[in-house]
Amino acid sequence: MGLRQPAERWRDAGVAVALIGTVFVVYRASFSVYFLNEDFTWLRYCRFSPTTGLWTLLSRDAIGGTYSWRPMLQLSFALNHVLWGVNPFGYRLMALVWHAAAACMVYALTVPLTGRWRAGGAATVFAVHPLHVESVSWTCAQGSLMTTAFVLLALLAFVHWRVRGGRAVWVLIPFALALAAQENAVVLPALVVATDVLLPDGTAQRRRRVALYAAMLAVLAGFFWVRRVVSPALLNFTMVGFDPRWPVTMGGLVRFLMTKVGLTGALLLTLDSAASGVLPVVGMLGVAALAWWRLGSAVGLWGLLWIGIAFAPFSLLLLGPVPRYLHLPAAGFALVFTEAVALMHRCLGRCDRRVAAVAVVVVMGLWLGRMVHKIDVEQSGFVARGNLTRAFLLDLLRVLPHPDSGSTLVFHGMGDLRARDGVFIFGLEDAARLFYRDESLRVEFRPLGSPNDSAYHLWYHDGRLAMLTAERK
Repeated sequence: MGLRQPAERWRDAGVAVALIGTVFVVYRASFSVYFLNEDFTWLRYCRFSPTTGLWTLLSRDAIGGTYSWRPMLQLSFALNHVLWGVNPFGYRLMALVWHAAAACMVYALTVPLTGRWRAGGAATVFAVHPLHVESVSWTCAQGSLMTTAFVLLALLAFVHWRVRGGRAVWVLIPFALALAAQENAVVLPALVVATDVLLPDGTAQRRRRVALYAAMLAVLAGFFWVRRVVSPALLNFTMVGFDPRWPVTMGGLVRFLMTKVGLTGALLLTLDSAASGVLPVVGMLGVAALAWWRLGSAVGLWGLLWIGIAFAPFSLLLLGPVPRYLHLPAAGFALVFTEAVALMHRCLGRCDRRVAAVAVVVVMGLWLGRMVHKIDVEQSGFVARGNLTRAFLLDLLRVLPHPDSGSTLVFHGMGDLRARDGVFIFGLEDAARLFYRDESLRVEFRPLGSPNDSAYHLWYHDGRLAMLTAERK
């Protein structure tokens, strides 16, 4: 992999601009999404204040939860709050910047291995996928985009390091930043080893590579030690989806894993069911990857291994895999998919090059068209939830503009809004304290007919919020 000429650099810059433009056009609806649920908790805790400086912001667990110590995400919230306050525009802009950066990294990683057309196709398939909608639309899920970009940057730095030499610190720094954004960056050492095994194109001596591996493991160990000190969250059997009272059998574990694999495959293939159609398509992509490998290109096989490695940390999570944890598997899927299309082009090209070119355009066009439609549908759901959240808060501030300090806000009739519409399942107390600028306020949910006390009683009915009188309570 040699140095690219100026003309090639201009072409690569053109592809990068096209990818960035594609991301902003395809996910433009994210700018219409208001803050959701836990976003208000992060907004409340991750702000600079007279008592919260940079060190305090980075060194504390934001919400004391299972996965909440993410200093890079906490810093992102604080910086956005300085610039934009509680205007979601800047937060959405930053999310799209991170995602566009990750797409450019996929291109930069792939272009020396496959050429510009296949690399551009892989980067586009990665960029335009409904798996990313959750993270670009939900502010507290933005850490997934950040860690994906940093992992890809570290992997790109490794590819350059093993060919050109230089300092391994340029691999370690983005690795550490990726870990500080979200924990699924732990897969980077395995991705580095897979790259070395499947793409043996480097001049670095074995001793230097082993030293780099050891340094990455040291960074990983240091991260988990710091996380243990800072965050009270601990892993347990319940978190990974097992009831500790039940015996863990090999058969049960296999069934559990197969369920997760089926769900992951369905999400990557955007199928409505985890069972129907997943295994045949996965098998076809696997055969295509192996066929390309036999023909001299290991990129597809690398992508398959990438999916497995990136999925592994969340394969046992009770609530996973969920879209915000699957950005790295989506990058591997983009490599496999594009290599399968390239193999189709090669096979058809033996008969007629024009037919092969038309087939590629049709397949990619149909795929990307389907992805854009899915993205639009999913983003419309986030927009609707955001609109309900904003309307609810505006109603609250209208009905109760100045609550007494230390009072309790009691909400009635919010069952459908929370259960069906997914609005303020979490975070209403933090939103009230944030917008009223009063840390002493409390929030409760009660049924109608609760005791008449000194609390403020508010009733959500027919899409509007109203203050309940003593007679109605």
